[in-house]
Amino acid sequence: RHSEFYQIDTLFKDSQEMHTVSEELIKIYGKKIKTHPNIVTVDITSPGITKCNGIQECVKLLNLQDCDIITVGDGFNDLSMIAYYKGYAMEWADEKIKVKAERGIVKSIAEIIKKEL
Repeated sequence: RHSEFYQIDTLFKDSQEMHTVSEELIKIYGKKIKTHPNIVTVDITSPGITKCNGIQECVKLLNLQDCDIITVGDGFNDLSMIAYYKGYAMEWADEKIKVKAERGIVKSIAEIIKKEL
């Protein structure tokens, strides 16, 4: 039996099923896990593990600066990294995500590359 994991990602038929399962997992496992709903998937992590703090750890390990990082996302599991790194949101993202995207809303990664390079 594994005592630690970093992430499990699950896919559901729609966002309603995704939210229902996410809520059930929290009822069953409580504070042993953290769920990160993302459109029709749920990222399940150990508590305290997010994309944002994963990137922060990489920044330290690679001796980078926060300004070296460009983030983009489309789901609530991306919200903290978009906000922290003043990133982009995809055009189909929820409005709550888009408002945190200080660099803007984009249709594709190619659009970000054109803007940033």
